[in-house]
Amino acid sequence: MPLTDDEYSCLMIMAEGQNLIAMRDTRWYRPLMSLHAKDFCKGIGNENYVITQRGQAALAGHEESLNGELRQMITKHGEIQEHRQAVHAKMQEALAAVVAGARIAALTTGKSETACLQEMLREIGLRGQEMLK
Repeated sequence: MPLTDDEYSCLMIMAEGQNLIAMRDTRWYRPLMSLHAKDFCKGIGNENYVITQRGQAALAGHEESLNGELRQMITKHGEIQEHRQAVHAKMQEALAAVVAGARIAALTTGKSETACLQEMLREIGLRGQEMLK
């Protein structure tokens, strides 16, 4: 059963050797009582609670889960960066080819390189849309 953020915070505090006091009308009361019901902490003395072995195991499992999620996020970020670099490289290749084509078209048609480039880009856009279908 996953821990809430507040349950996790309570377990971390208790794992550091601190007791938590079950004070009603505080943020920590409900998560502390939930942990107690799960046998992740136990009462000592007058409303003081400490972490149990089950609580230690739950804390370790939760942290392992968080580490796994972080590893996945880092891996995904790396993949996204690789894709961005590949897209950028392809765009540079395409740009160089289109500019070279526009220069050749300008020599052939007598139009300006800019006008030829604009016409080629329109045509490339239309043909590209057809290819994506």
